[in-house]
Amino acid sequence: MNRKLNLFLVAFMLLSFPSTAWAESFFSFRGDQGPLEDFQPQCAVWLSEDRILVGDIRFNNLQIFDTEGRRFRLFEAATNRAPAQFVGMTQLEEDEFLILGSHYHEKNHPRYRKQRSRLHQFHLDLENEELELDDFKENLSPEQALRKTRMWWSTPLRQLQFAGIGVNKAKNIAWFGLAKPESEKGNLALLRCPLDKLLARDESLEFTEVDTGFALPLEKRCGQPQYLTDLKVLDDGSLLLLTTADELEGGRLCTNTLYHYRPGTGVTEVKSDLAPENRATGMALRRLGKGRYQVALVCDNVTHETGIPSRLVILSEPLQF
Repeated sequence: MNRKLNLFLVAFMLLSFPSTAWAESFFSFRGDQGPLEDFQPQCAVWLSEDRILVGDIRFNNLQIFDTEGRRFRLFEAATNRAPAQFVGMTQLEEDEFLILGSHYHEKNHPRYRKQRSRLHQFHLDLENEELELDDFKENLSPEQALRKTRMWWSTPLRQLQFAGIGVNKAKNIAWFGLAKPESEKGNLALLRCPLDKLLARDESLEFTEVDTGFALPLEKRCGQPQYLTDLKVLDDGSLLLLTTADELEGGRLCTNTLYHYRPGTGVTEVKSDLAPENRATGMALRRLGKGRYQVALVCDNVTHETGIPSRLVILSEPLQF
């Protein structure tokens, strides 16, 4: 009788708790003095098995954390050109990275255009953990090419808001995620350009707008629109997309979703209902080989508005593509 009761209780617990409760580990970002109340993580890359580099938009700096959210290293502000608002980061080589500014201001104020238009190629000595801060003095942002998209600066028909950057070195492509605008058909849109011309600041550089053919649905828990917050390029050239949803006026955060996009084929859902009550604004991938990836999410939970600490979320099971 007791055995049957125990089996019933176990089955009841498995049905009662969402699957995400078993699939994720949550850690509040913290320093020597406890949780980081002013920390607003927006982008990340996985440096090693137990180290993650995270970009903070509040102070425009970079910080290294371990995989339990403990701060391991704090660098000086990468740029004093506030408000740069770094929203995307990707790795070019072992010690070479790109970091991208948002380019967006809600009122499209010309005062902030130059400051938010940022793209930097920087070096981080992983062995000695030294960051080349001088690298942030050179801005690679291709202003003329972006203005031709009619999304930014002179007469924007649709305001440009970046949400992640990724590179496909094998095919010489740089991908830019867009939180805004949607495509003319109302679908999720991306920008792409030749990577070599981007890095060389080639004046002939042009962007191509890519309509993914996918209209982001409403988030299921709170019925709010999903929006893109980051993207990563996988080894086969396809993209992993991260979306979130929130209701900040009500101080409410929803859930997050991962999608897989194969250019020319379409978008499929990978995992939904991730990290409830957290706003995942960036992700880091650790390559495990044979199309397997360990995923970490960094969550800017707007602590000063919601009271929820910003968190690192680690998916316990690798993703296979």
